[in-house]
Amino acid sequence: MRTLCIILFIFMSEMVGAQTIERKIDINNLVKFKIESFGDIIISKGEEESVRIVYEEEYKRYIKIDKNDDNIHIYIDANRIPKQSPKLFISIKEMKSLKIINCGDIKLNNIDIDSLDLLISSCNNIYLDNITLSSGDFYLKSSDNIVFSNVNINIGHLKIAACKDVALFLSSKSIKMGIKASDDVNIKGKISNLSLSFSTIDEVNVDASFDKAIISSKCANIFKLSANTSKDLDLSICYSKKIVIGGKLNKFILNTSSCNDLYLVGESSKFIYNNLGVDKCNMECFTYNHK
Repeated sequence: MRTLCIILFIFMSEMVGAQTIERKIDINNLVKFKIESFGDIIISKGEEESVRIVYEEEYKRYIKIDKNDDNIHIYIDANRIPKQSPKLFISIKEMKSLKIINCGDIKLNNIDIDSLDLLISSCNNIYLDNITLSSGDFYLKSSDNIVFSNVNINIGHLKIAACKDVALFLSSKSIKMGIKASDDVNIKGKISNLSLSFSTIDEVNVDASFDKAIISSKCANIFKLSANTSKDLDLSICYSKKIVIGGKLNKFILNTSSCNDLYLVGESSKFIYNNLGVDKCNMECFTYNHK
C-alpha cells in the first residue's frame, strides 16, 4: 500500500508539474504544407493564415519547422513519438497541397477554397466537415475511420486504401473514386458523373442519386446499392456473397461473376444483364422492359 501511494504521489507530481505551452506561427500565402508525427490536427478557414502549436515543455526540443517561401514543413524530430504529441490548430485562406503523415485525429472544418491536393497516411480518424472545392485530389491510406460530412467537390479524385470504416456524404459534378482493403463503406449524396471501384471490402452500401455511374466491385462480401434516381448505371460485381440493387434506373447494365445471391428491386426502362455466375437470382420485385 505504501509503495502504491508513493507511485501515485510521483504520478500526480508529474501531472501538476507539466506545463502546457502555446506557440503561434504566422504564415502568409501558404501553398504547400507538410506535417509529420504530431498528435491531433484541426484545420479550418480563417481571415488570416496561422499555425498554433499546443505542447508540453519537454517536447519543445523535438518540434522542427522548415519554412521556404510559400511552403512549410512541421515535424517531430524524434525516433520515438511521445504519447501526448503536440497538437496543431491551423487557419488557412488558400492552400494547394497538404500532406499529413503519422499523426492523430485529423479534422478539416468549414473550408471553401479553389483546389486542394490532400494526402493523409498512417493517422487515426479522418474527419472532413463542410468542405467546398472546385477541384480536389485526395489520397487517404493506412488510417482508421474516415467520415465525410457535407463535402462538395465539383471535379475530383478520391483514393482510399487500407482504412477501417468509411462513411462518405458528398456531392459532386464529376468524381472518380477507388476504395480497397477496408471494412464497411457507406456512400451517400448526389453525384452527376461517378466512376467508382471497390476491392476487398466487407460491406458496401451506396445510397445516392446520379446521372451516370460506372461502378465495379471485386471481393465485397455484401454489396447494396439504392439509387434514388439514375439515368445511366453500369455495374460489374465479382466475388460477392450477397448483392442487393434497387431504385429508379433508366438504363441499367449489370454484369456479375462468381457471386452467390442477387436481389433486384425497383424498376428500369432498359435492363441488360450478363450473368457469368450467380447461384441464386431473385427479380420478383423488379420491373423492367428487357431489350
